[in-house]
Amino acid sequence: MKKLFFLAAAAIFAFTACEKQQSELNLEGNVKKATISGQLVYLQDHAGAATEEIAVANQRVYFEVAGTTYSGTAASGNLYFAATTDANGAYTISVPVGAKSIAGNLKTDQIKLDKDGKAIYLKNTTKAITVVADENRAEKIIAAIDNVLTDCQGSCTVKGKISYNAGVVEKGGVKEDGLVAAPAGVIVTIAAKFDDNNTRTFTTETKADGSYEIAIPCYASKTLNATVNIAQFEGTFTELVNNKYLTVKAIYYLATAKSATLKDGTQQVVDITAAKLSSEDPTTKNTKFKVKGEIKVACESYTYSKTDKDADGNYSKITGVEKSSKAYNTNINGGKFQIKLVHKEGKTDESSIIYDMTIGDKGKYEKEVAIYDTWKYSDVKVYIIIDKFAVDNYKHYYYTYQYEEDEIWKTNTYGWCEWTSTEGIKKDWSSSQNCAGTYELKAGGNTPDGFFDVTVDGTASFTMSADSKAALRGVGKANIDKPDGTHTLYMGGLTY
Repeated sequence: MKKLFFLAAAAIFAFTACEKQQSELNLEGNVKKATISGQLVYLQDHAGAATEEIAVANQRVYFEVAGTTYSGTAASGNLYFAATTDANGAYTISVPVGAKSIAGNLKTDQIKLDKDGKAIYLKNTTKAITVVADENRAEKIIAAIDNVLTDCQGSCTVKGKISYNAGVVEKGGVKEDGLVAAPAGVIVTIAAKFDDNNTRTFTTETKADGSYEIAIPCYASKTLNATVNIAQFEGTFTELVNNKYLTVKAIYYLATAKSATLKDGTQQVVDITAAKLSSEDPTTKNTKFKVKGEIKVACESYTYSKTDKDADGNYSKITGVEKSSKAYNTNINGGKFQIKLVHKEGKTDESSIIYDMTIGDKGKYEKEVAIYDTWKYSDVKVYIIIDKFAVDNYKHYYYTYQYEEDEIWKTNTYGWCEWTSTEGIKKDWSSSQNCAGTYELKAGGNTPDGFFDVTVDGTASFTMSADSKAALRGVGKANIDKPDGTHTLYMGGLTY
């Protein structure tokens, strides 16, 4: 987790998180306070005399609270309220509480003291307590002497520099790939193994140039194995996205701690290059492009003879029927549809932006859309979508055969109508019936390139209902749909 430190007078507030919205805790509503005060001491034994309480000055005491206590998010980090002890070891910590109680841990870090030229180490302390609004709570802290560390009168210095890859950075007026120093306040942790049962952890922070340095107690004649690690921290990452440079906040970390060997009187240099754990998706959507196209819906339509004309010179002799299409319009489903922009389709981190639309004149549409600035064009697909809706006025065409009283079938020379050439009269046996079904559409998958408009056309498909199929006249077979007791045979319709 990243650690952000805010210094104000003698108090330190630190919060760890993995997402921007989790690190921006809003404590404005927590106007009430609880106060924790007391004294930090350790016990010094004297030969032939009573044990003496020794005040510990100029040391940090802090109250650690889970970040979710205030934010209400799934933040996994902690919030710290701290104070520094005065010359008498006294401290006072103010904790925002609001209308509820706050549970946390009152802590001190490992402490090194100088007593008559000899180093004395105190163990870190922790105590779980709960505070309530307007409470003045007294807590005396007695830190035990760490005999393992106190026996170590040697010292080894561990130092180094923390860097991270910020992507494309500008150096000397030229953009290049390179490392930059970690910010001040990154927590560096050294875990030293003194024996099989005793490992001690020491912490320090980076300076503004990313460097750190800490003295670790050592035995005078024995080396110690140690590991160096860092807490997650926030930096920036810049890359070329959609033909322009984009800088976002990112979280950096060290996947595997580095090894170090500690020996009295030496310096161990451990430099660390942090890796990018995650980057933030900004809320800005300045990357825009235009989506346009035409939407149709499926329908049936007649086909006409291209050789026979009527008295007006038009090709009006019906020769059949075909599946066709017509312009989508506001009289059909209100003309509603969506433009859907899908990012990283099919992957675990898939996401999308949806624009609710109404079709324009003659089934055409045009819309400028925007995607998040971190979305690469190559990872985006554009769809037009019409959610499934029902209709009951879909026109299904068919034609009829009739027979004379002598039960001889009349020949239908032209299929859908009969012409009397001597009189120029047409007997039209075609007809239509309304049926029910559903329309829906998903078309596209086009990828924008940042230079040209994205054109997505589509035709909504029609699915006939089972009830309509059972009741239809004319389904494309000449030997069915002959009602009993009638002289009409219905046939010629398209099959669904």
